[in-house]
Amino acid sequence: MQFKNSLVRLRLQNNLSQEKLAEQLQVSRQTIQKWENGTEVPELAHIIRIAKRFGVTTDSLILSSDVRMCEGLQPNIQINPDYGALDSWESYAADLQVEFRQCCDEGLDIKPYRSLFHAVQQMPAGSLKTRMGDVLFDLIMSLPGVSDYRYDEPSDLDDILSLCRCDNTWKQCDISYEKLEKKIRGAWVGRICGCLLGKPIEGIRTNRCDERLLAPLPSFHKGLNISAWHVRSQRAEPCI
Repeated sequence: MQFKNSLVRLRLQNNLSQEKLAEQLQVSRQTIQKWENGTEVPELAHIIRIAKRFGVTTDSLILSSDVRMCEGLQPNIQINPDYGALDSWESYAADLQVEFRQCCDEGLDIKPYRSLFHAVQQMPAGSLKTRMGDVLFDLIMSLPGVSDYRYDEPSDLDDILSLCRCDNTWKQCDISYEKLEKKIRGAWVGRICGCLLGKPIEGIRTNRCDERLLAPLPSFHKGLNISAWHVRSQRAEPCI
């Protein structure tokens, strides 16, 4: 440890005897002597007090250098997960065929890219497939809709309101602002809870379901007439 050398150097540079430094630090001369010969190491509080006394950093006092030594974080290092251990719902690229069918249902002009989606789907799980999945996602976001799509489903609020065929009578309903706020809040919180509770088992097939997944919700199972036998027998259907 470089502390003992730093202490001797700083004390001599400031023309201090061991007795005088001990008096200033409120310790005995023997303590200073032990620190300087390395038989004892001061506590952190004393190190801070010594650093303040001589106007130096604790780094320079302990390490004889003002360059702080630390474990460097290297942001350029890519940390990859174990792709083979990931469930399909954890990776966008894991089930691109489902994404393709959904885009068709939503009226996107995606059919010219069918073979591309199929090729990426067949790739082994890994970082390359993940990057290709990201490319396909960007592609989907830029796709126009097909001209003969029978539904008009805008995302912009103004466009949605322009297609609304109501006569705005909903604005005249007899409901207080406070009650309306509670209703909207309740619907929104319910949506959040549903997503949080459903996501962990979303897309899991029944041959991977465990009875413990259903055990916490007996009343829910009763309402849907779901039993452990049903879970084991319906192998081709998803749990949810």
